Amino acid sequence: MGILRWPRSLVAALACAAVLAFLSWGAPAVADAPPAPLLLPRAYIPFASRDVLPDLRVASIRLTETLEFGASFTYRVQNRGLGNANLAQFTIQAWFSADPFLQKDRDLQGAIFSISPFLRAGETYEGEAQAANANADTFAYPYLIIEIDSAGAVAEDDYSNNAAAVRRPPGGLLSAVQLAWDLSAGRATVTWTFNGAARGLTDLGFRISLPGFGAQEVPPGTRSLDVPFAPFTGAKPCSASVAALNPDGYFWPATISNSLCTPGR
Repeated sequence: MGILRWPRSLVAALACAAVLAFLSWGAPAVADAPPAPLLLPRAYIPFASRDVLPDLRVASIRLTETLEFGASFTYRVQNRGLGNANLAQFTIQAWFSADPFLQKDRDLQGAIFSISPFLRAGETYEGEAQAANANADTFAYPYLIIEIDSAGAVAEDDYSNNAAAVRRPPGGLLSAVQLAWDLSAGRATVTWTFNGAARGLTDLGFRISLPGFGAQEVPPGTRSLDVPFAPFTGAKPCSASVAALNPDGYFWPATISNSLCTPGR
């Protein structure tokens, strides 16, 4: 009779399994780790994230009238952040400065006022205001600076863009703005003098406006413009205004010429 013999490889495998079962007997069971929670970007969790903040900035400043010690201007405030901005206690300050950088211990305050719009993300507010200071002559303080949220009432992503500056034209930038008629030639002529070189300003061109006759932009170096009388009626322009182009790419407030028409006619 033969003897049943197990293959050596099978015997070794069974022995190894028995040893592992003995070593693990009585050991505490280890529970499976819970699945990781689903994390959403914090900026998009409604009503929960403090990272959703507005970002207010001065989008533009335009001078509408300039005086030796003051200015009238329009401004635009934009919220380019992700959050809405409740500006119930919002304040704006206007300063006169020797350069385009705000330094409150050196610059002269020209105005402080409040606005109360609610700016959603991406919205823009437009307003107009005036600023003046008896010591802020255009020679010593050629810049007007607007600072929004000067009291820090609105929490923002970025405070570095809360101020912007615009150059004020010096007094007497344009002089001798004159309108004359040439009846024999059937035209009017506008002439002017540009005095910017004495204040370090470059001649960048001009815009000449004549009520009822439109407006025309002329290149640097131009000091006169001829305008024909109306071809069928013979109407003549009564006055003209000349504005110099400034380094920011728009025209400064215009200087008005003499009037050649009798008032009320």
